[in-house]
Amino acid sequence: MALFGIKEEMDNRPGKGPHITNQFMEGTVIHGDVKAAHDIRIDGYINGTVQASAKLVIGKTGRIEGDIVCGSADIEGKVTGTLQVKELLILKATAVIEGDITSNKLVVEQGAKFNGTCTMGTKEMKHERTAAGPILQKETA
Repeated sequence: MALFGIKEEMDNRPGKGPHITNQFMEGTVIHGDVKAAHDIRIDGYINGTVQASAKLVIGKTGRIEGDIVCGSADIEGKVTGTLQVKELLILKATAVIEGDITSNKLVVEQGAKFNGTCTMGTKEMKHERTAAGPILQKETA
């Protein structure tokens, strides 16, 4: 049985409202794609594509085997797959990345492990699905 939750916090500043974070706790196992319009925190295991319009946080016990497309990301756990981050990607000291990264900005803390290529800048990528699974490709002009 998968256990996950939604955490809602109120931002009382003018013009702001509830801040929602989808949480996949340690011990949660998901085989399939995850897509969210709000922040996601993963402390469990996901085998599939993860898409978050906002921020993705992968905790120390979090593990993803699949592609990631998100607005920004803080990673402490392990990712095996391609990462496409529109804004800022932070690899914490305990992060282990096995795959290619595309990000506008990148911060790598001492101790983080990264095996793959890194492309920086604002060029948009498109997400496609093939019979073999999801892939990311540069858009053609």
